[in-house]
Amino acid sequence: MIRPLLIGLLTSLLVACSTTSQREVSTAVIKEILPRNMTEEQFVRIQEYRTGTEYTGNRLIVRTDPKERDGFYFVLILDTKVRRLPQGTVIQGEFYSKAAPRKQRYDFPLPADRPKSKSIFLGLTGEAWPYSADKDVVPSAWRFQIIGPNGEIFGEKASYLWDQ
Repeated sequence: MIRPLLIGLLTSLLVACSTTSQREVSTAVIKEILPRNMTEEQFVRIQEYRTGTEYTGNRLIVRTDPKERDGFYFVLILDTKVRRLPQGTVIQGEFYSKAAPRKQRYDFPLPADRPKSKSIFLGLTGEAWPYSADKDVVPSAWRFQIIGPNGEIFGEKASYLWDQ
């Protein structure tokens, strides 16, 4: 009598442990933002030479122009894995630069298929960043918001100069 009950309990426990999935988050902290100029060569991996398509590995890369890799990137480091953000999440980036004195804003929708990484490479490429050849042109102030599918703000981080 006790043996079938014990087997049933152990089976239930094993099934419950093996099917746990990571829940979506409703908040996310942007721990750090690393701004940098990047060239196409910095994204090329050995696998790309074999397949002819870009291999991102465990990196999430979202660009204003997906066909262009040269540009200015903000690497956002989160406190959680990007795959835990809900489907439909958008990262909104705003910035100022000497070359474009008006505030510029771009929305970066996150793709449905995301890696386990905690970092997101957001690239201003193509027409959004025509200064790729001039490495001295950099954004002077910026702010990023993680916006959920219903418009709620999950997280936000700005540079020191943003509020000045």
